[in-house]
Amino acid sequence: MKPLLIVCALLTARLVLAQSGSASSLSDRAAARLLDQAAWGPTPADIQQVQQLGISGWLNQQFRTPPSYLPSQPILNSNGQSNTDFTPLQSAFFQNAVTGPDQLRQRVAFALSEIWVVSGVTVRPAYAWPPYYNLLLDNAFANYRDLMKAVSLSPAMGTYLNMANNNKGNPIKGTAANENYARELMQLFTVGLSQLNPDGAPILDANGNPVPNYTQAVVTDTARALTGWTYPAAPGAASKANNPAYYIGQMIPVETNHDMTSKVIIGGTNHPPNQTAEQRISTRYSTRLWRR
Repeated sequence: MKPLLIVCALLTARLVLAQSGSASSLSDRAAARLLDQAAWGPTPADIQQVQQLGISGWLNQQFRTPPSYLPSQPILNSNGQSNTDFTPLQSAFFQNAVTGPDQLRQRVAFALSEIWVVSGVTVRPAYAWPPYYNLLLDNAFANYRDLMKAVSLSPAMGTYLNMANNNKGNPIKGTAANENYARELMQLFTVGLSQLNPDGAPILDANGNPVPNYTQAVVTDTARALTGWTYPAAPGAASKANNPAYYIGQMIPVETNHDMTSKVIIGGTNHPPNQTAEQRISTRYSTRLWRR
């Protein structure tokens, strides 16, 4: 399934076609309207291109256009300290948004970044951001399940919502899995708090209260299912059970830190015992969330 913005763009395209006749007779206004919603705004050249290709042709061309990535940033600044200067990244973002040939991809990735939020207040190193934003570019036209997995294993998200170095609970020490990412994954990134009707209105129970999508027990079990992931090891460093923050590459599983017990996640889906961290994040877990 394409991300929501692509669906909106296709619906807009259908409406524009209905109002404007055939693709070859698109008016300047109709082409500009499409570009306002599916790109970072129209230019005379872009309007002419949409008119020449037609809406379907323009969309297909955009799907084939390679991503314009954010450039890698140095880990350290000129003083040998952590580089926290986001200015080059901001400049590159605006350059891609204004002049990049992959306009639809740039627009979708930005929309995804406003859903799958990571904060620069928490993730301070500038070099952490190109890998995160570029994975949104790579998955802009992918299915949502693949996007969920890619973001879940991103070190930047691992820092922001505490999935990195989130170890299984230890009853002797009185510790439990951190629930931050598990909760936000359901509440903000996928199904939301309440079950909805097709028109978006909440489904109500007999007492007029919204029917929840999940319970606290589901949050707890989902958090346990997501334990055992740590940052990738920096070049030249030996990998540990809990690696220090390093933001290039995907997080890696450490099975000794993963909760191997059975779990019940959203929709009453059972996770059997003795599954690895990779198995849990690759199979029923993400599939069930998206189907909800």
